[in-house]
Amino acid sequence: MPKIPVYLIEAFITFCQTQHMQTAASLLGISQPALSKQLAALEKMLPQPIFTFRGRKKVLTAFGEELQVQLQARLSGLQEVIEQAALNHADPSKSFVRIASRREILDRFADKLNFPGMVQLIESSNTPTITGIINRTIDFGIVHQVPNTSELIAKPLFRDHFMLVIPKKMMKTPPAKSKDLWNELSHLPCICYKKPDEILSQICEASGVDFGKFQITRVTANYLSVAKLVNAGIGWAAVPTHISTVSANNHIIPVSLKAFPPRQFYGVFRPELKNAPWLRLLLEELNICFADQK
Repeated sequence: MPKIPVYLIEAFITFCQTQHMQTAASLLGISQPALSKQLAALEKMLPQPIFTFRGRKKVLTAFGEELQVQLQARLSGLQEVIEQAALNHADPSKSFVRIASRREILDRFADKLNFPGMVQLIESSNTPTITGIINRTIDFGIVHQVPNTSELIAKPLFRDHFMLVIPKKMMKTPPAKSKDLWNELSHLPCICYKKPDEILSQICEASGVDFGKFQITRVTANYLSVAKLVNAGIGWAAVPTHISTVSANNHIIPVSLKAFPPRQFYGVFRPELKNAPWLRLLLEELNICFADQK
């Protein structure tokens, strides 16, 4: 049996409820001849006739009556599901939101987020996050690149500035000249964020420094881990300025905006969610969490 379009089922149920062609057509917003064609099309797709005539009046056959009862029960259930979904969507306290980003980003707002609904935090890098949002396994993502697709909306959330953090036991006093500083750093152990460290390599390129000359001794995919290794005196690193765990036993040298402009992070979601009450509230809360990092 072929797949029956929903609008034909709706036409059938509306006619059954009214038992009057003109009234049913009016409720459906179509003409009476159009309704007759839809009912005839539905009947052709079914294994048995659903209509017969009692005099000039069109009435249901026994099969038609049973079909009406079965469909009516299911459609009523669907209506309840739709109404409940609409209610859940309108009330943020009943929402369940899956938020994905890198671990260190999640750690930055997890304990500050004042959101009334249930939140699932998913550790994920940029590309899997964007893919998950498109595939509907993730509701909201925080990424540092605007997705190259019209399927998603990106809202600016915060920016990361960077600093060079150097253990004082490795370098008593940083050289005043940038060239001399980089020359000394090239002889000291370096800790990288991932391999290769894209941020540090871009800073080096803008500063005219050969990144390949650095003595990389540790690589980790978490900036908090980078900061811990620097605090332990294992090496120096380029770290985002929001990292508050940097020890006083380190030299802090801000990276100039010319060498590396602040890296913008975005909240990403599907367009159909842009007016959802829970999303508006979530964006407001995240803006509060990252207010000092704009």
